[in-house]
Amino acid sequence: MPAALDLRSLDAPIVQAGMGAVSRHELAAAVSVAGGLGTIAGVRAPIAAEIAAARRLTGRPIAVNLLLPFVRPGDAEAAAAADAIVTFWGPPRRLAANTWIHQCGSVDEAKAAAAAGADMVIAQGVEAGGHVRGSMPMLELLERVRAAVKIPVLAAGGIIDAEGVRAVLDAGAVAAVAGTRFLLSDESHAHPDYKQRCLDAS
Repeated sequence: MPAALDLRSLDAPIVQAGMGAVSRHELAAAVSVAGGLGTIAGVRAPIAAEIAAARRLTGRPIAVNLLLPFVRPGDAEAAAAADAIVTFWGPPRRLAANTWIHQCGSVDEAKAAAAAGADMVIAQGVEAGGHVRGSMPMLELLERVRAAVKIPVLAAGGIIDAEGVRAVLDAGAVAAVAGTRFLLSDESHAHPDYKQRCLDAS
C-alpha cells in the first residue's frame, strides 16, 4: 500500500470539501495550486476524466470525495488514481489503496473508521453546510475524536477564514476542511444566481 499523504506537508493546511456538482477539476486544481488539497466531487461524475483534467492543471495532490451509498461500479477504481479518497455517509470502508480519509459526525463513527483502517478522519461539526452528519459543535467533536483515535484528525464545520483555520489547528487538527467558502470562486460550478444570492446575504 502506498504511503499515506502527509497533510502537514501542504503549504496551506486546508482541504477543500467535495461539493456535489460544484467542485469539479477546475476548483480542485485551483485549491491544490494554492497550496491546499483540492477535492473533486465524485458522485455521478466522470471520475477518471476529472482526475486527468486536474492533473493537466497541477502536479500537486488531488482528492476525490465519494458518498458511500452512491458509489457506482468503477468509481473506486477510478478514484484510486487520486492521491486521496474522502468517504462519507455510510459504514466506513476502504475503497482503494491510496490515502483514505473518512468524514465522521460522531466519536463512534470515527472509532469505526479507525478500526476499518482509515488513514485519517474528519470531525464534522453541526456548523457544516451541505450534507451534515455532525450533531455537536465542531471544536467539541474534534476534541473528543482526537481523544478516541490514534490517527490524524481534520476538522470541518463553519470554517470560513484564517482565524477559523488557526482555531482548529490550535485545537490539534492536522488541517481544516472548508466547503461553502469556495462556492463563490471563479472555478466553482455553482450557478451564478446562487453565487449572487450568497453575496447578497446578510
